[in-house]
Amino acid sequence: MGLDIQDALKALYTRWRMTVFFVVLLSSAMAALLVAGVIAWQAHGPLPYDAPERLAWVDGELRNEQGEVTLSESLSVPAAWQLHQTPGLFELATPLYYTDMLYVDHPEQPKIAAALVEPGYFSLFNLSLQSGDYFAASSLQGQQAQSAAQAVVSARFARRYLSGQEASGQVIQLDDRRFQVVGILAEDSREPELLRAAHYSDVFLPFFSHTATDMTPFADMAIRNNVLLVGRTLPQANKVLHSEAMQLSARINALTQQYGFGETTLHLTLRPLDTKLKGALQGMGQWLVGAALGVVVVTLCNLFALYLLDFKSRQSQLALHLALGARQSRLFRQVLCHAVALFALAAMVATGLAPGLMALVQYWGEDILGSITWLQLSWPAYLGMWCVALLLAWGFARSVFTFVDLRGLRQQLSGSGKGQVKQLPGWLSRLLINTQLTIGMVVLCFSIWLLSHYGAQIGKAQGFDDTGLIQVQMQQLDFERGEQKARARRQLSEANIATLLAQPQIAAASMAANDPLEMSWVEPISTVPDSARQLTAFGQWSGVGYFETVGQRVLAGQAFSADQLTLDAPAEVVIINQSLAGKLGLTLQDVGTTLYSRDQRPVRLQAIVEDIYSPTLGTPDIVYLPHNFFVTNLIIRLKPGLSLAKSDLNALLRVQDPTQSVFQLTSMTARAAALSKSARLSAYTGITLSLLMLLLVGAGLYGVLGYLALLSAPVWHIKWQVGAKAGTLLKEQLIRRFCQVLPVAFVALLLLTLLCWVFKTALLGLVTSFLMAVTFMFLMVLLLDYYHTKSQLKDFC
Repeated sequence: MGLDIQDALKALYTRWRMTVFFVVLLSSAMAALLVAGVIAWQAHGPLPYDAPERLAWVDGELRNEQGEVTLSESLSVPAAWQLHQTPGLFELATPLYYTDMLYVDHPEQPKIAAALVEPGYFSLFNLSLQSGDYFAASSLQGQQAQSAAQAVVSARFARRYLSGQEASGQVIQLDDRRFQVVGILAEDSREPELLRAAHYSDVFLPFFSHTATDMTPFADMAIRNNVLLVGRTLPQANKVLHSEAMQLSARINALTQQYGFGETTLHLTLRPLDTKLKGALQGMGQWLVGAALGVVVVTLCNLFALYLLDFKSRQSQLALHLALGARQSRLFRQVLCHAVALFALAAMVATGLAPGLMALVQYWGEDILGSITWLQLSWPAYLGMWCVALLLAWGFARSVFTFVDLRGLRQQLSGSGKGQVKQLPGWLSRLLINTQLTIGMVVLCFSIWLLSHYGAQIGKAQGFDDTGLIQVQMQQLDFERGEQKARARRQLSEANIATLLAQPQIAAASMAANDPLEMSWVEPISTVPDSARQLTAFGQWSGVGYFETVGQRVLAGQAFSADQLTLDAPAEVVIINQSLAGKLGLTLQDVGTTLYSRDQRPVRLQAIVEDIYSPTLGTPDIVYLPHNFFVTNLIIRLKPGLSLAKSDLNALLRVQDPTQSVFQLTSMTARAAALSKSARLSAYTGITLSLLMLLLVGAGLYGVLGYLALLSAPVWHIKWQVGAKAGTLLKEQLIRRFCQVLPVAFVALLLLTLLCWVFKTALLGLVTSFLMAVTFMFLMVLLLDYYHTKSQLKDFC
């Protein structure tokens, strides 16, 4: 055995070209399959919490009079609080409110991600403490909410902001409230990404610790997607939830009709928590495993042909061993040792490649795929890969013996091989070609679709210029309405803009409640005073010079002027984007017509502007309203090559009002890139898979078709000797190859149809990509066959 192992290792070195080609292809495929398998296991495996099958969240949908969903995955604070206390619904539950707060005590005044929860949150998700205690539960007496001014902070927050001092017991000021730190979460705590992927909280506060969670008379109407309710359900939970939903819906409908918003219905549904945390990961995992399996199958087809041909090249050596009395079992052991060494080397390289590939997937998927940061390559995964590698090694070694006539080897040695043809069985050659083409067509089809679909999204104009564009989100604690409050905010905002425009690094500035890509509230609009025919669009409050500042073209009409800005009063004019204008049946010539807004209030269409686009948002319908000074956010454009720090901006603005602070600066270039990250990842995946599939199939077909051309050369020589021309022989060969490969396209179409049915994908959307994939594969086969045939004919024609 030791001598066999030594000979196997020596063979790896002496036939190093074959070894390198084999190991590079196989290790890459094995690493890809290992990572895809781990992702799929993580996506469909249980959540790392107690009784994961009973964990659920409440999905709230708000629908208008036409039954259209205007808000989804949203709740109001009173609804979340009432449901979490409803008997028979949850064994343990917690309402959640996610928000951002300003850490006022810190010199840099950073934005802090806060989660307002109840103590049951920590028990639900097994969040242990490294020191301290949890805070006390909140209570509600009548309409008066009460919460202890206590906080639990993450280990990351304590390490970054409270290092060098005893964290527990410290008092921190967040916005205008002060909290005592009573506990620090452990480093290994796995906070669920409930709000969105890659969102982690810095501090955890009692539920009623923010003005947004105050139980005001209008709180039922404030339905937000950052309010959630999660818990461990009881057996009759769905029945209890349906009863509660009817009461909550009636309460909300009464308020919305009172304020002229029309008929409104609230629908509540219990959904499994794993779909919220892993929904995107489950979809991606299926595609990755399918693509990885396709690559592995094609790779193994290529490598088996290569390995079998390499084995046949050593038939003379095997014949000599048999002639000298070697037993068949001894020969098999030698072949098996070489195969094991080859596959073990590939598995060793794959073991080194897999962590890098996993890190790459996590980097690109962290902001898109929830729970992907939990992924890790454990020793069972590596062990499984090594077992598969050794099983494949045994399969390869056993298979090559079935294609060799061992009894004829002695005759080959003694008779100089007369009548012995070293070739693959015809059915095996055809199987190798057809299998590679079938899988290659299907994988290439999906790859081309990914590349074309998401590549088109990346290349589409976004409708504004994000270069140097910064949103300035101001800290605002007072949201009281009224003309006097609005006038004070207007004076402060105009003074801030005047100060900013006086700075050499700022090219333009305007008031804007939202950034161009933020769609946070809706506005109904129609061409007739009929609520049943109104369209629901996103609303944005814009100030003077907004479109000029963001670089968004006004296609017809004029932007808002200073005298059109309102002081907490309904707008008299609106601006809409081109997409919404098309849905309303309006053209650029219809500027000046009367539209009907909320509560069928007539407004004048002042302008139509260019559409905003991003791969995540698509092309949303937007109604731009004159700024009403409810918030004081700004949008600024920096001059090329210049920058502005948050601390410098704070110093500038505090000249106007020492109490105001900048909450956050958002670079629109970075925000646009983040919203297109998913599309870029999909497009890059399509490019990589397309190139890899073309490389793998091309390499395999090159070898197999070349080998078949070599075997056909004697037949062509005979035909040439009896008068056939080279052009005729070449034409016959290409026609025969085309007819042999044509049925493969039909088989590939059947496989594609099956995959579309399994993954619930529309087949019609892939037709163009499939035709392109078939064309690529057929051209590849014909070009390679043309090359090999012509090369053989040159020897005697």
